[in-house]
Amino acid sequence: MGGHGEEQRRRMDIAAGAHVCAVSTGRAERDAVLVTFLGDGLSAGHKCLFGLNDRDPWQLVRGIGSPGEVDRGRASHQLEKLGGLDMRFTAEANSVDGMLSVWAEAVTDSVAEGYDLARLGAEAAWWGPQLDGDAAVLAEYESAVNSFVADNPVAILCMYDMRDCDGGQLIELMRTHPRLMIDGLTFDNPYQLEGANIRIP
Repeated sequence: MGGHGEEQRRRMDIAAGAHVCAVSTGRAERDAVLVTFLGDGLSAGHKCLFGLNDRDPWQLVRGIGSPGEVDRGRASHQLEKLGGLDMRFTAEANSVDGMLSVWAEAVTDSVAEGYDLARLGAEAAWWGPQLDGDAAVLAEYESAVNSFVADNPVAILCMYDMRDCDGGQLIELMRTHPRLMIDGLTFDNPYQLEGANIRIP
């Protein structure tokens, strides 16, 4: 494949209210998706936040652009990490409402800093253990995220490794995400239960 085809495959049309599920197999695929998501955001002047279950998350984002561009993003706090060894989650975040409050705080900070849009990319291996639940809890959480992005100037990229998901979880991912990204291609999800408000009794 030529370079032009590679560029088309990596293009991501992201706007306020986007809630995209990126399904990958392995770290290399995950990294390629996140680098594109964050790189596009930096170029557009968006606030860019990311959460990874990596010991050194900054090692990945150094590949976004030139070292100077990444350094400027870090220095200005346009580019910030929410994971690694300084995870900001607490015991109070071990619930769907608690998780949403974490994202709400990040968006509130972004608006206060003067950004029109916050891009938040997070892998399930990082935030998932906070919920400590099964497919039903996952469905409730992702359903709540749909409502959250509709009401806030934010675009959220949820990253899942196929190898970490069982059949029930994959079904819920399909039910709850308006857009999917598989093998580098982003498309509207025809299987989403639009308007679903999933809540565990």
